[in-house]
Order: sequence, then C-alpha cells, then structure tokens
Amino acid sequence: LFAIQVNNKTHFISNSTSILNSHISNFIARNKHATRAILEKYNYPNIPYLVPKTLQEVELFLNQHTELIAKPIIGSKSRNVQFITKIETAAKLTLKNFIFEKYIHGKEVRYFVCNDKVLGVFEKVHEGPLSHKIIQRISYPTSAWNEELMTKSLSLCKLVSLRFAAVDWMIDAENTAYVLEINSSPGMKRMQKPDKGTGIDVFKLFLE
Repeated sequence: LFAIQVNNKTHFISNSTSILNSHISNFIARNKHATRAILEKYNYPNIPYLVPKTLQEVELFLNQHTELIAKPIIGSKSRNVQFITKIETAAKLTLKNFIFEKYIHGKEVRYFVCNDKVLGVFEKVHEGPLSHKIIQRISYPTSAWNEELMTKSLSLCKLVSLRFAAVDWMIDAENTAYVLEINSSPGMKRMQKPDKGTGIDVFKLFLE
C-alpha cells in the first residue's frame, strides 16, 4: 500500500488496485459467477457455464460439451483450474466453490480499457491451455483491432463501472468471440513491454 499526493489531495493505491474502480466493480470482476450472470443478463457473448448443486448436473453438462474447465468462483491466475474430460475428476472437487465452463479452443486476446477508451490490444500466448504463465504477449497495431470487440469491451466496462480494466476474449476457429473474463487489476508490466509490437506507457496512465 502506498499513497500519492496530487494537488494536495492524497490517493491510496495497493498494487494495481485504486479508486479508479469501485468496490462493486472489483467484486463483479473477481467473482466468476457474478461475471457470467451479468454477461448472460445483458446478452454479451458468454461461454456456456454451470454452477452446479449436484455431481449429476456436472455429468449432464460434461456429456453435452465433452470438455470443461472448472474454475474457482473466486480466484485468479489460473490457480486450481481443472481441465475436465471425466466425471471422476469433477467428483474430487468441492462443487460449491467452482464454476464449470465449456472449454473453448482458440486464441486469447485482451482489450485494455482506460477511462472509456481502448488503448491497447494484446494477444496472450500461454505455455499451455491451463497455464497462467504467458510465453508471449503480442501487441496488435490499431489496424488489427476489432471494432465490434472494442465496442463491446467499452460497453461492458461501462456497465460494471470499470475505468481501468481489461476484457479478455477467447476467439475460436470459426472466429466467434466469447468473453473469457473481466480483469479489474490487469497486469501492467507485459503491456508496458510486450514481446512483440508497440507497448503502452500504462504505469504513467495508471498514476495519472
């Protein structure tokens, strides 16, 4: 935790959490069930999901989609995320703590939003399908930004009152895009210095 003073007014910052985002917007972004429920209610491109009460519900969902991802309802950085192809794997989990999503094969693209503007688009190349370790972060030139995803990212951040955020999209082989998650505390280092492409002075933007 540290403080900065601007025009004799003190502002507190903890890591990448600040007054830019409200308590409720941080909660929505952190809670995967809350995120999915809002996406569903307002007709954003949502990944099919299940918050089960019984293992039988999970088995029916698995039979329907073949491959699932089980995520802690409240979690980050792919910790305790499970790839589910057999009901026996799901049976080992405490179901009330997990949300199950259809596994989408594709590429992950992040739209960085600050003060109602998209300021950068990055592809995240992971070490593996369940790894939070990013091998490469590739910054897209503005000519490659998708107008529809820009518009939806901005409207989603506005809906949940996020001023500094990232909307992660999963784009499948048919070029269909799904909201993977909303991040209210996006990692800034790899946006500042991506592996390929032009970076953003995101630390300066955040402090300003």
